Amino acid sequence: MSALTSINNTGSQFSAAVSGEFMASGEQRVPDVPILDLNRLQVLADELASPEEAQRFLSAYLRMLPERVERIVDAVMEHDDEKLTVALLSLGTASNMVGALELEATCLDLKNLAAAGSFNPIVLELPVIRPAAARVRAAALWTGRCVRQESLESAPDSLLERT
Repeated sequence: MSALTSINNTGSQFSAAVSGEFMASGEQRVPDVPILDLNRLQVLADELASPEEAQRFLSAYLRMLPERVERIVDAVMEHDDEKLTVALLSLGTASNMVGALELEATCLDLKNLAAAGSFNPIVLELPVIRPAAARVRAAALWTGRCVRQESLESAPDSLLERT
């Protein structure tokens, strides 16, 4: 059984989505949007016919995440519409593929603000993207550690999807 399949077949021990409504800093995140939905990663593994390739894609995504976020920040600071659109589409699409749904939603929100034509609202909303990216990274790394250990009973309640 592959690591991805084992995650999705654990039933009530570990939810298919890693989420939490409040972060340690007190910052509230988008409700009902998982930080990391492992079902999406399983879909990618199925499409690639390889759980290992999906894991490699996730690893590459995580390696590139800080640079992608900084491209968005730079584009906003430079008031560069085209650069911002490309950076948001790139991060949003890749986030969707790995199941980083909160970060995908954040990109969509910023894209919608950009479409409205003013950078002032984007500048005010921009601080949410770095913490969202950090949550994805933390959730993916925590999940990866569980996969390697093949022990999912220790999943903290704060990271489990509320049903």
